[in-house]
Amino acid sequence: MQFGGLSDPFCPIEEQEGTTYEILKFLKEINYPVCFSSKGDLLLRDPKYLELFKGQKNCSYKGTIITTDEEIAKKLEAGVPSPTRRLGVLKALSDLGIWTILRLRPFIIGVSEKTAVELINKAADAGCKAMSTEFFCLEERSKNIAADKFKVISDAIGFDIVQYYKNISPGSGYLRLNWEIKKPYVDMMEETCRNRGMNFHCSDAHHKERGYSGSCCGLPADGSVSPFSKCQFTYALQHAKVNGKVMWNDIAKHNVWMDKMKWIDAPGYNTGSNTKRSKFEHMTMLEYLNWLWNNPNNQNSPYKYFGGILYPEGLDENGNIVYRFNPKGDWTKVNSKCLSCLG
Repeated sequence: MQFGGLSDPFCPIEEQEGTTYEILKFLKEINYPVCFSSKGDLLLRDPKYLELFKGQKNCSYKGTIITTDEEIAKKLEAGVPSPTRRLGVLKALSDLGIWTILRLRPFIIGVSEKTAVELINKAADAGCKAMSTEFFCLEERSKNIAADKFKVISDAIGFDIVQYYKNISPGSGYLRLNWEIKKPYVDMMEETCRNRGMNFHCSDAHHKERGYSGSCCGLPADGSVSPFSKCQFTYALQHAKVNGKVMWNDIAKHNVWMDKMKWIDAPGYNTGSNTKRSKFEHMTMLEYLNWLWNNPNNQNSPYKYFGGILYPEGLDENGNIVYRFNPKGDWTKVNSKCLSCLG
């Protein structure tokens, strides 16, 4: 369970309502695996929360920090406790034996790289076992309604963030920086983590293969802390990195629930689209995942989503695509025997 994906479980409202506290007590009682994500410092201000983490063996905690620069942090993260304070939360939890993760997300070029090495070292000093990063993405279609927010970022980094992303992002609409621009920053973070004995993980679609496990959030590969699903493309990427290639059954065999859930019932998949409904309405989530697997021209396929790191090499005995691992992400390196896979 991801606790903190859409809102902060330890935000100021929690101090009034206490809902997270009650949920946390229940999760501890049933020993349910949970991965927290927060920018808050409530665990330091109210000891009863920290008390509930004592003895926990099935949970982890991600502390989000994008810079150690206190003044820049105030501008970009209004109302959020200081980076130093958030590092204090990670230290307190690490001291209790909790698997703690530095969440350097979003990585904002012009800000984050200036203190990234310092931040990773401070996280290591605080006892963090891993870090997770992902580069800032810009929704160009919201540039008018979010103009004031983009201006704050632009002022902090010293250049126009919208124009910068338009200049060097592939595609349009939801703008992601290109593969090459991210590489030196990923190199820097991965090397620093290696020097400090921390696991490096990348949630970004580009360079995700550099991650330590099939969990881009920073969880260990052996599933010893907050076990994660292996029936997903990030695990396929890691499997291919180790074995040179990956087949559909390498992830499908780990399915637990996806064959029982209908695509039409899945939130977040724009199930109201008539075009999508005509294709996927009668599929299970496992069948939908298989459809993406076998349609490499789709932007969410293993081929396109990871920027060519996995490329279609052929078909298995059941007609499913076999993906070969290509660490350079060369989109032109496609086995001629499988050109039909790309339509």
